[in-house]
Amino acid sequence: MKRILGVFLVALACSSVANDTWLVQGGSPITRRKHPTVRMREEHVRMWVYWNHVDTDCTFVFVNDGPATSVRIGFPDDAYRELPEDFAPELKGFRSWVNGVPVATKFEKVGWQAFHAKTVRFPAYSTVRVRDRYRVEIGGSVGYGPYYTNIVAYILHTGRTWKGNIGRTIVDVYFDPEFFSPTSLISKRDFGIGLDRMEAKDGSSGNKARNSYLESKSRALLFQGPSRPTLKNGRVRFIRSNYEPTQEHDVWLEFLRRAKRT
Repeated sequence: MKRILGVFLVALACSSVANDTWLVQGGSPITRRKHPTVRMREEHVRMWVYWNHVDTDCTFVFVNDGPATSVRIGFPDDAYRELPEDFAPELKGFRSWVNGVPVATKFEKVGWQAFHAKTVRFPAYSTVRVRDRYRVEIGGSVGYGPYYTNIVAYILHTGRTWKGNIGRTIVDVYFDPEFFSPTSLISKRDFGIGLDRMEAKDGSSGNKARNSYLESKSRALLFQGPSRPTLKNGRVRFIRSNYEPTQEHDVWLEFLRRAKRT
């Protein structure tokens, strides 16, 4: 099994986050090497964000441009794990279907990485649809000053192991309005530049400028992803076509929450 899944470890090696951040994330299905005939024509990821969890439903459309083949596929179960004995599924209630038929998966680990794995049969010159569903706890971090952050994330770069480029990626993220309703979008890079400027302005005079800046962004959604997203009626959407995903394309959404005073 280590021979089969060994490349999974390489592809996810840089997905871990700092230990002051709690985050569990899934990602695009990965195979053991760049597949010569099976390509990902489309992936559509839908995420519903609630105050304590995120529900995710993913649909992938694969096309086999060659003879019949069986492929071992791993769906990433990515989380910060301190000890080897900590390896248990963090994607809760994981379920999978192939062409609408439920299929069993096996939780497997290689080194410090974990996957929900299954073998999928691709008939010659065929189209195969794979669907995966799961739930995770919402992520969080220590944040900035009087604010902590909530984080929602999804790995896309693992999709680069299929033939050629990904035809199209759609990621839709819906927020429970009783929990958080974003009113604007700002890239993580631009947010960081603005924060640095305010902290430089404060100097040794305190944190007035910085905290004012943070307050102005308290309803903003910080983003990284495969494209600049759109925001409409509480839905955040990323769309990108014909590309080879890298870690820079991975979806990362972050929003500020004021820490409660004790």
